[in-house]
Amino acid sequence: MTDEYKNLSDNQLVAGAADGDEEAFAEIVRRFSPRVFRFARRFFRSYSLIEEAAQEVFLKAFVQLKNFEGRGSLEGWLTRITVNTCINILRSAKRQPELSISD
Repeated sequence: MTDEYKNLSDNQLVAGAADGDEEAFAEIVRRFSPRVFRFARRFFRSYSLIEEAAQEVFLKAFVQLKNFEGRGSLEGWLTRITVNTCINILRSAKRQPELSISD
């Protein structure tokens, strides 16, 4: 990745990523991964669940990037996706019955 992307604003990165620029999206992930992981860590102790949540967050962001209107900050938008994703993971874990092993 070139330094060119590091100097772009969040809105410029969103515009580039929405147009299919993979390097722009990679910079979004690089720039916001620490925050996404930090928020996911508030919900989960397991590193594998934190990673799962972060992957889902960036997948959802990638799919919905064209819907980002820029009225708020990209950071706030990703934080909201992170919180919602973590809550959904917790809800789905509660719905799955625990299996007991019988001898």
